Amino acid sequence: MSMAADSPRASGIRVTRPVIDELQKITDAGLAGTLRRYINSIPQLEGTPIDIPGAPAGTQYLALVPDEPELPVIVYRPTLPGEQGEWLVTALLDRDTYGQQKQAEKRGLLQNDAVRAGIQAAAMAAVGIAIGILVGRDATGSSPKI
Repeated sequence: MSMAADSPRASGIRVTRPVIDELQKITDAGLAGTLRRYINSIPQLEGTPIDIPGAPAGTQYLALVPDEPELPVIVYRPTLPGEQGEWLVTALLDRDTYGQQKQAEKRGLLQNDAVRAGIQAAAMAAVGIAIGILVGRDATGSSPKI
């Protein structure tokens, strides 16, 4: 990602390497640009708290849900002491995984360690599928033949 005006770094927002890599793989320039604008809007918008299984105790993660249904949910948090910037984008989640995770939170299921571990594993797999769809791969990881 460049240091252009729409770069997260220009606005105090840092993005993890896996998220940068996935952003660079998005073949639709319009979708990629829109997703970058959402990331850049983090300081101005209010994210929804999200309980991330495996997160360090006391770390508050937030989710930003773009209006465009084809875009993934942006998961981020304030930077920790010793980290640069104000915000760190840690993941992109597909809508189904995000919805399931929010339902589990509401039902109190995330208090169970086994459930938390399962959600964490499913979220990691779903991120790959969601990004694959954005870059033109199907759920098996294969690029469709044109």
